[in-house]
Amino acid sequence: MKTILYLCHSEPDETGTNISSEKHFLDIIDQIAAGRSAFCELFSENGYALSIGIRESFGCAQHNKQDWDPPYLVATTAEAQQRGDGEIVFFYQEEYTPMALRHCLPLELIKKVAVHFLNTGERSDAVEWESV
Repeated sequence: MKTILYLCHSEPDETGTNISSEKHFLDIIDQIAAGRSAFCELFSENGYALSIGIRESFGCAQHNKQDWDPPYLVATTAEAQQRGDGEIVFFYQEEYTPMALRHCLPLELIKKVAVHFLNTGERSDAVEWESV
């Protein structure tokens, strides 16, 4: 399945990057995790998108239609929902964007969710999806 990655950590990425392999994608994610927090968006041929926030050893994920019509589904887990009302800030298009702690998951789990989307264009069942 063809998937295009748009990096959103500073200026909007108008052209995107065609993802050639899982390894190529994971290398990009690791580069982002080593720097300042960021969001990137994966667009699939099937009309859906997965936005992922990356910050050091954790991240977040939102699944929605590419035209941004609802529903907006955010990844979570039963464990993450126990964390309370705090927030973690991610950098998105030159602005700091807070995400609820219940939506921040270990980066390895976010990678798993993203690789599933990369390969199928669908939401992963490795997490629960909460409508926001």
